Amino acid sequence: VLSFGGLAFAVFPWHVVLAVDIFATLVMGLVTAWPYLRRHSDQSPA
Repeated sequence: VLSFGGLAFAVFPWHVVLAVDIFATLVMGLVTAWPYLRRHSDQSPA
């Protein structure tokens, strides 16, 4: 990951790499929390 980050910083502008990194972090968090969110919404009486 670090080597890829260094290569990306060498090729792409830093703000593009930063945006992709933040987006990837959000996606990872969503994928990790999705089963818990689904279970919580299924238990709610909505």
